[in-house]
Amino acid sequence: MVCCAVCLFVLGLLACGSASDTPVVRVGDTVISGAAINHWMVVLAGGSVDGSSSERRAALRQQALDFLIASDWTIGEAADQGLRVSPREVTQRVTAKERAAFPSGEAELHEFQHATGQSAADTSFEAKAELAASEIREALARRQPAITPAQIAGYYTHHGQLFVIPERRQLLITNRKSVAAIARLKQEVASGRSFANMSQSDTADRPSTRGGSGEATALERAIYSAKAKVLTGPIRKGVDYFAFEVLRITPSYRRPLSQVRDTIAKRLAGERERRAIAQFTKSWQSRWTARTDCAKGSVVFRCRQYGESAPHEVQLGPP
Repeated sequence: MVCCAVCLFVLGLLACGSASDTPVVRVGDTVISGAAINHWMVVLAGGSVDGSSSERRAALRQQALDFLIASDWTIGEAADQGLRVSPREVTQRVTAKERAAFPSGEAELHEFQHATGQSAADTSFEAKAELAASEIREALARRQPAITPAQIAGYYTHHGQLFVIPERRQLLITNRKSVAAIARLKQEVASGRSFANMSQSDTADRPSTRGGSGEATALERAIYSAKAKVLTGPIRKGVDYFAFEVLRITPSYRRPLSQVRDTIAKRLAGERERRAIAQFTKSWQSRWTARTDCAKGSVVFRCRQYGESAPHEVQLGPP
């Protein structure tokens, strides 16, 4: 449940320190305290940082800072856009996640919280950030213009090969360990024995259109070039020799636009949404980096001071 990746960007874990605790980061009007960072270092470590190396503690601190800042960015952006996440929605999401993660009930949940140090309030903050991200993504989707019939037809014209159903061959096939064994099999069939009773059914698609990799084997080439209703073989593959009979050939064809219209519309909408998310994320990161001040010693890449050769001291008390 900790540090879930959601939708547009990595969602962090939101927490707040006490009013008396030393501010470390200010994101807009929100302060992230040293106590909040220390708390989430413990949570991220799985319950304890005791005995951790200095490198491990530094990595946990940076991870906690990054997640906390990203969460504040997400929640702040939703608020700026007038997107509301209600307490009821937060409660419902927390309840659903806890039921999925802890099927044995509250005892299992409390054991997890005790072991990791993660509280119910922490889980609520995480859920709020996740819901804020979902609201932003849905708002982005709503702002996209509808896909037009002309766009769908154009995609079909320029990507028609995507909708081609390859030639398919239904066949009977069997293998033996020698050329002589295949010769005897063919003699038996010529004498009236049913090849169907000596083989198994299979299907084959042409490799050029089925999306496979590598060249066709000699057996595959023989199957694709054989005439229907003709017992063919022996064809060697590996240590075995094969005989087969093509029963039916279904020619390749392209599915008509009427059958794939909805598929194309969804694909175009998905591509448009991904572009919108990429554009939004770039703008979002730029705007919120400018609103994020970090104290010296706590600068991560989301901070306005990141990249300065000698970050200056920042006063992060009450605004």
